[in-house]
Amino acid sequence: MLFTAHFTYNSTPKLLLSPLITIYDVSDGTEVVSGASMTEIGGGFYKYDYTSFDSGKDYVSTCDGGAAQLEGERYSFGSSGSAGSVEFLKDMEGGRWKIDETAKTMTFYKEDNVTVVATFALKDINGNSSFESIFERTRA
Repeated sequence: MLFTAHFTYNSTPKLLLSPLITIYDVSDGTEVVSGASMTEIGGGFYKYDYTSFDSGKDYVSTCDGGAAQLEGERYSFGSSGSAGSVEFLKDMEGGRWKIDETAKTMTFYKEDNVTVVATFALKDINGNSSFESIFERTRA
């Protein structure tokens, strides 16, 4: 999941910064990234690739442009809420879907067809585990 930030100086896009990002898991307030370096994209934009991103969670971020930034332009804030949801949906639709007849589950994979996005238990109309005549799925 890419986190991005935009920085200005006197309202002009600021280049050549070395911003640091801190990311928190919204569900429990855990700091999952602390002061990691961001990469400049251009035009005052910077990015950080959070590779441990869990599409089932929401995150918030604070990006610090550094002490040389003017007051009101030093920090950039972000959230993964809706972006995370969109990414999760894209991942659910983008790769293969596989039903395991033995476990009676359905697993969804990212576009690489290897990385698991989610696994669901499959049930028939009576609530019994099944891989045929599926009536319901629940997150496993």
